Amino acid sequence: MRANPTSIQALFLALLSIGLSIPTTSARAACAEIPFANNTTAEADQLNNYLECLAPLNSPNFTGDVGIGTTAPVSLLHLADTSTAGGELTIESDYATSARAGINFNTPYQGTMHTGSITSSFYSTPGMVLTAPRDLASLGTYGIAFNSNSGATRMFIDSNYGRVGIGTMTPSYTLYVNGTSGGTNEWTSTSDARLKKNILPIKGALTIVENLQGVRFQWRSANERRVGKALKLSTGTKQIGFIAQSVRKVVPEAVTVSNDPDAIMGVQEAKLTPILVEAVKQLAAINKAQSLKISQLERRLSVVERKDRVRTADDGQGTALLSRQR
Repeated sequence: MRANPTSIQALFLALLSIGLSIPTTSARAACAEIPFANNTTAEADQLNNYLECLAPLNSPNFTGDVGIGTTAPVSLLHLADTSTAGGELTIESDYATSARAGINFNTPYQGTMHTGSITSSFYSTPGMVLTAPRDLASLGTYGIAFNSNSGATRMFIDSNYGRVGIGTMTPSYTLYVNGTSGGTNEWTSTSDARLKKNILPIKGALTIVENLQGVRFQWRSANERRVGKALKLSTGTKQIGFIAQSVRKVVPEAVTVSNDPDAIMGVQEAKLTPILVEAVKQLAAINKAQSLKISQLERRLSVVERKDRVRTADDGQGTALLSRQR
């Protein structure tokens, strides 16, 4: 391998200008004096020796940070752009197919290095991937968090169970929103008959409804409750709903329990709708039967009244005849 020494020295100085440093002052002087064979070209081993004068980032001899676009880097690698366009970092893979570009983050744990990454691929799914270093249930809240500048967690994805928490790092369900939520369309629940078996009608729906009790209430403030202290509850407004413990005695299928130490109960109110439908149908059947009985009673009463009128008329005629005979 041959190389122009002037170009090598220019590269050397350029690398120095972006923040790479020579270990010591004496080493800097020594490296600057590395001779080149015949003063016109450099042999491969001489070139390697020359470049080794620059302390790499992972070397224990590295004494500074690397700055690109800045002479005052504040981290191992600091990229700065003072133009109005702003600064960008581009990582590119020019392989034709199955190419992937990204950044790996290696962190040690108990002697083993674990890698988290951000990768992008045009050819393979899902395209853009954010990967946690590992899946470990024993660590509890372990996964990928999206935090505010102040450090508050806005969204969290549990890498072990795949749960997503909005406003919480401890989602107890596949999707848990700690706060309010809304939308422009109804929530759709899968209900295809081809997915179901052991289908049975709901019996005694009216009795079930009679045993349910709707209540008005207000949420306890955080210092008033022993569980769920991190929940964002609308403590300042009046509420209407059910008590999960009471509903569980009547319709246990509509009650859930969070998978955490607090074991907070919730009510899936949508599951009460089929019961209400059947209860209304039961009331409609009762009303229809009662209407039929009322119609029958009205007809019987009409007959009795007609007979009574005839009897009254007959009694009147008999009284008049007796009067004339006298």
